[in-house]
Amino acid sequence: MRIRKEISKWSVKTFLKLAGILLLIFNGFYLITAWLDGALDQMNTQYILMFCVFYPVLLALFLTSGFRTGAIYINDYENIPDFKKLLDKKIQEENMIPESQTPDQTFYRPGNSFYKLFNAWGGSEKLIASWGREIVISGSLRKVSALEDVLRWNKDFKSAGSP
Repeated sequence: MRIRKEISKWSVKTFLKLAGILLLIFNGFYLITAWLDGALDQMNTQYILMFCVFYPVLLALFLTSGFRTGAIYINDYENIPDFKKLLDKKIQEENMIPESQTPDQTFYRPGNSFYKLFNAWGGSEKLIASWGREIVISGSLRKVSALEDVLRWNKDFKSAGSP
């Protein structure tokens, strides 16, 4: 079995959107609390830089990396008996629920309520499995990496001729 993994590029557009939203939230919170305390003339410059600029930008960097997608391409799996069934079972064990299924493609959504929240933001947690001569699993980089590890190291996915 041959496995190839591709990771999407880091998105500047996503970073700018998230940074803008977070800058508005953090700065709005800071200005409202300063106004309520009557301390608009006593605002600390170092605190403003840390809380209103550095934290939102840093958080946007982390979130942008977390929203990246990936894909794994699986070839030469024919010598492993019931490979597609085993792979489907492992995907479901990773707390993914089949949303829709055709003979050529299956869409999975997260089963955990925490990840359902992230999935609501543009479907970032969905997985799509295309079943053909080359199996392609694409979606959340976190889930794709976990499946890659399962495929590389799980004994169920080793053929009799594999080392």
